[in-house]
Amino acid sequence: MSDVPLPPAPRDSTPPPALRSEVAPRPTSVAGPLPDLKLPPLPEGTDAEVAFPPGAFSPEEAIDAQIADLERWALANERRERTENLRFWVLRGTAFAGAALASIDGWLGNGRTA
Repeated sequence: MSDVPLPPAPRDSTPPPALRSEVAPRPTSVAGPLPDLKLPPLPEGTDAEVAFPPGAFSPEEAIDAQIADLERWALANERRERTENLRFWVLRGTAFAGAALASIDGWLGNGRTA
């Protein structure tokens, strides 16, 4: 490391031409001050619930719809699980019965050839 001081930063805030964007050039005019965005105060007695206009977003209805979707999803999962469980035990029982009958048939000697 050397003890040579760095050159001072340029005072011009405009970047060099190579670093400027040609796609979205900066505006040349400066906009005025921003408008005051304060809302007027509510009149007395209006702190209670504000009625939603028809068709507006309602958080309660959105939550109710999500709960209904989750309940339908849970019922579908239970139905699918019940079907898969029944299929598993039917196929497993059939395989077990086939293996048991084959072992009994071999023990009785019906599978021998002369």
